Amino acid sequence: MHDDWRQPEVGKEGGFPLIDPVVVQRYRDAASIIIKKIGSAIFSGSFNLGGVSFPISCMSSESLLYMIATMSVHAPTYMTAAALATDPVERMKHVMTCSLSFLYTCHRFDKPLNPLLGETYQGKHEDGSRIYMEQISHHPPVSYMCHVGPNDMYRWWGYSCFTPKAGWNKVDLVVKGKKCIKFADGTMIEYEPHQDKFKNCLRGKLTHLICGKCTFKDEKNEITGWYEISNVKNMPADYFSGEILHKGVVVSRLYGN
Repeated sequence: MHDDWRQPEVGKEGGFPLIDPVVVQRYRDAASIIIKKIGSAIFSGSFNLGGVSFPISCMSSESLLYMIATMSVHAPTYMTAAALATDPVERMKHVMTCSLSFLYTCHRFDKPLNPLLGETYQGKHEDGSRIYMEQISHHPPVSYMCHVGPNDMYRWWGYSCFTPKAGWNKVDLVVKGKKCIKFADGTMIEYEPHQDKFKNCLRGKLTHLICGKCTFKDEKNEITGWYEISNVKNMPADYFSGEILHKGVVVSRLYGN
């Protein structure tokens, strides 16, 4: 069932391993600096790293707002297809596929620069769709986003907030937020963000995992959907499975990696 193609750079046990020894050492040196700052509290398994200054050596040159905006790179394909769909189940398929397509673009090891409160970013795709970003809270960091399709075929908006939780040899990025997309016919689909984990931060193969369960809801047409990553028995951690239901009845299943 799951003997399908996998990205060549993924890890044997799932996720994206960081294999550049120079970059790995840079991160581990940074981890040592952080541990010296906060001591044994980091080993609690739930220590909030959000208030800890991160060494500049491991920071990206790009702002978090820019990184979030780049995750919409597949929207001109899938969101436009969803807007043109006349079958609400097919529309849900396109929206869920677009959500899954974010997984590769949101994979980063470098920590993005924290946006200033009130910072904005605007962008435009080749199809004419427009992207607007704004940082609406500093602590906790909350980023608001709005993506307007060509000719107002759809409006996609939402917010994202994350808290890094440190434990022994790992960091869990607890992501909260909500995303909504409204189409010209009044249909609106709401869904949730993915979660992130970084394992083997101090020793072992440093790996980024994208995980968690995402649920989708189209109240107007009584359609729901879900997929869950890292919950397929006896398979690597990057496999996922899910369903689309119409009035509680399964009408489509999905799986992959």
